[in-house]
Amino acid sequence: MFKTKSGKIRYIPISYQLNVVLDSIKPSDKNESKEEFVFGKSKKYRFDKSYVSSKFKNVLRQLNFDERYHFHCLRHTFITQLVKRGVNIYDIKQLAGHSCIETTELYMHTTIDDLRKAVDLINISNH
Repeated sequence: MFKTKSGKIRYIPISYQLNVVLDSIKPSDKNESKEEFVFGKSKKYRFDKSYVSSKFKNVLRQLNFDERYHFHCLRHTFITQLVKRGVNIYDIKQLAGHSCIETTELYMHTTIDDLRKAVDLINISNH
């Protein structure tokens, strides 16, 4: 469950593998609060946006990566990887939480290799 900028509640699916990992670190005591955070300053206080962005920038600097990258770039990467794996654009729109396809399209990045692979799908010998 996730609360959007507009205050709407949105449910975000996670992969089976991630679910297994999260289940392995979940408190076994049923009396534990449901408001605990896996990633946070403590189990009761989540990281805020600026903290995560700042830490991301620190990692970029340590790796000598271009600082024009931001944590938000990972959204673009996620969406692009879904496209490359053939996921339906309408499903990607839902996963991204976009209200219109045009917004999703702004996040999709293709390379010349992607375009070459698309063209290579046409097998000339069958015609």
